[in-house]
Amino acid sequence: MDKFGNIRFHNLILILAFVLFMHRCEKEQADDDDISSIQFNPLISYDSITDWDGNTYKTVLIGQQVWMAENLRTTHTHDGIAVPRVIEHLSWSGLSTPGYCWYEYQEDHKEIWGALYNWYAIETERLCPAGWHVPAMTDWDTLITFLGGAETAGGRLKEIGNFHWQEPNTGATNESGFTALPSGARSASAGFFSIDYTGAWWSSTMYDTLFVYYVMIQNFHGTAQLFPCPRETGLSVRCVKD
Repeated sequence: MDKFGNIRFHNLILILAFVLFMHRCEKEQADDDDISSIQFNPLISYDSITDWDGNTYKTVLIGQQVWMAENLRTTHTHDGIAVPRVIEHLSWSGLSTPGYCWYEYQEDHKEIWGALYNWYAIETERLCPAGWHVPAMTDWDTLITFLGGAETAGGRLKEIGNFHWQEPNTGATNESGFTALPSGARSASAGFFSIDYTGAWWSSTMYDTLFVYYVMIQNFHGTAQLFPCPRETGLSVRCVKD
């Protein structure tokens, strides 16, 4: 191949690389567009509630309880006290006061995934809008029992499809309207994990002096599981009406 042939070949490679790059960008943009819309149950009539920051959430009646159908994303308690946003790993793991963060510090996660709060924010008893509260284990138990028990409740709580949940999203029907999302978590040692795979929500019930109960739902089964975790963990919050 002569010099001009090499130039033409090189230019062709650059053109193909550019086309592939643009195609990938377009696909990523399409994915971003897809993820921007939570898939609520269209057969259910939702109401709404607004927090101190002005964020509005869909709410849903499930049995005799009224639940938020979105993860909490407030940065203030309902009486206007700021909850500190904590970024540094060491600062988070050493906290014994209220704190929140966005998953991997990305504020564009706010609208879909909500915030991750430590236990000390829950302990204020003022994180949810006035007239609402972080559910105790008795609240979660009531919800899970109404939806058929732990083995099936997770699927009935989960958003359907794979807009947000990774496959297989086993058992997902969202017949409850709760629209559980896999918002991941922040560990007590400050690492982020399991977005797209796991949803985890605080309860207000202590397991012992160091651990607190939470509810977990995952992509590969339809159960709603209850576990204890350290107070320094960062988890999502769903409020329930008083």
